[in-house]
Amino acid sequence: LTASQLSALGPGGASAGSDPSLRKLGVTRALLGLRIRRARAFGPDGSYQPLDVGDDAIAFVRGDAVLVCVGLRRDPPRGDLPPLSGSWRDVLGGTRRPLEDPVALARVVDGYGLAVLERV
Repeated sequence: LTASQLSALGPGGASAGSDPSLRKLGVTRALLGLRIRRARAFGPDGSYQPLDVGDDAIAFVRGDAVLVCVGLRRDPPRGDLPPLSGSWRDVLGGTRRPLEDPVALARVVDGYGLAVLERV
């Protein structure tokens, strides 16, 4: 891994292009940063709330501050996220969005079927 490859990663490995190794490294780096910022959500006092999003995905909220969605199939998952108060930042892509209304999972997950958001 070269310094230029590392610098090309950007937030969440979004600019890693089609190289799966760089994408994996970028996602790992983004999630470790999230774990540092949101230590309480992942610690022994952090709650775990599964969300009913249908059969195409798994979604849950950790510590009322971290939202994780994983599609179970290669196609964009069907179903909706239930309303979640506040504004959320996409840890892998950097964009912010309100989730106060139901939103289609396909609009939340990336091309790999993954979304990790933190409350801002």
